[in-house]
Amino acid sequence: ALGTSASLPAPSAVQPWMLRVLEPAAALVARGWTHDGRAAFCVGGQGWQLEASGGKATVSPLAPHGLPVLDPRGLALLYAGLGVGRLLRAGLVDRPAPELALFDGPSPEIADYF
Repeated sequence: ALGTSASLPAPSAVQPWMLRVLEPAAALVARGWTHDGRAAFCVGGQGWQLEASGGKATVSPLAPHGLPVLDPRGLALLYAGLGVGRLLRAGLVDRPAPELALFDGPSPEIADYF
């Protein structure tokens, strides 16, 4: 009934979902950031410099040489807040890259779907 404070029932099913970052610069600028800092990485042969401050970010193209290399699936998982350690264990980043902890955040969730 309206006006009562009842808790919502637990979900009866889990629905996995997929994410792919198609335009890294635009996606990273649009994402919210809980940490301030810098990270540089390469994905798809293109290097990127990310600087986050005050919840906002700037992204600049960068020469890819010498940067940690992310698999595109790894970038999607980082974007969604998964820790870089798990990416390393899964082989989705080529080496330890502590600066990518800049991406760490709350677990992602979908508020609505169709």
